[in-house]
Amino acid sequence: MGYNIRKIVYMMRGYNLKDERSVVLALQVRLPEASFDNVPEDAKRDAFEQFMGAYIWHFVYIDILSGGGCQWRSNVVNLVQAAKRDIISNEEDPQRRAGLASWFSEGGKETAAQVNPELQQTMIDLFTDSLLWAFQTYPSEENIEQAKSLISEIVQDATELAIMFMSSKALLIPHWPFYGQHGRSWNIEEFDTHTLTFNGTHNRRMVVRPALEKYGNADGEKHDVSRVLCKPVMFQICRNG
Repeated sequence: MGYNIRKIVYMMRGYNLKDERSVVLALQVRLPEASFDNVPEDAKRDAFEQFMGAYIWHFVYIDILSGGGCQWRSNVVNLVQAAKRDIISNEEDPQRRAGLASWFSEGGKETAAQVNPELQQTMIDLFTDSLLWAFQTYPSEENIEQAKSLISEIVQDATELAIMFMSSKALLIPHWPFYGQHGRSWNIEEFDTHTLTFNGTHNRRMVVRPALEKYGNADGEKHDVSRVLCKPVMFQICRNG
């Protein structure tokens, strides 16, 4: 899935995009912190790739992994995951916690039964249209078909992941960790700028992909495996001077 997201990012980079201000406004629909302010000209392509990757990851997380998309009836993914978090994390007895985790793993069957191919296609079409028209003035039919093919693969992969998460008694999907007024701040150790082609970045900040937390093994303990999907994909760069 990550590979296909990168393919879309490279695809978008090769298109004739709208002017910079329009691109930033489009990014800010899903990424309020997105900005090219104080980003050197020779670094803007790298920054755009990071922003675009985060833009697509945001869609994957909200619409598929957390059950907000139209393919899920009654928002079942979000409801079951919320129940898992509340009940398992508040249960102090290890044996009871393990039992609850095992019982909740039945949610995967409910999720798999609700996947609606027609609604899934609607979601693919809507995201393709919104992605291209947000960043291009007049996307061609070839662009649309190319993007739709990649987005279709991403939706399929993310749907399978969501079902796997729901079927597992060990994996939960927490809320997306937004940066800003209602989110947490990130320590400097959590920044990853190895993909950038310039040095001297300051005041960096980012939004990360959703992390996973692990509950309910045989010992009933809570195990943090937040690095499984916790890789930085969006940040704002400022250079002093």
